[in-house]
Amino acid sequence: MLLSSHRNLVGGEHMKLITLYVPEPYLKALDQLINERYYPNRAEAIRVAIRDLLSVEVWERISSGQAGQQGSTIYVEQNSS
Repeated sequence: MLLSSHRNLVGGEHMKLITLYVPEPYLKALDQLINERYYPNRAEAIRVAIRDLLSVEVWERISSGQAGQQGSTIYVEQNSS
């Protein structure tokens, strides 16, 4: 995965560019959601998916006091908006 410097602001947040490989079926499914106008583009759909994953896997564990029980602890600053 490649990480580069932030250039964009979305919702007041600095964004970092990452490059990653994604299986073709995932891209086809993302494109279907975009074609059905659930999301404006792949980037937004992926940001929403990451946000939802973090809300379950990190932030809910931190708020319930379970952080660090399954492997290493991940510290992520949750957006307050």
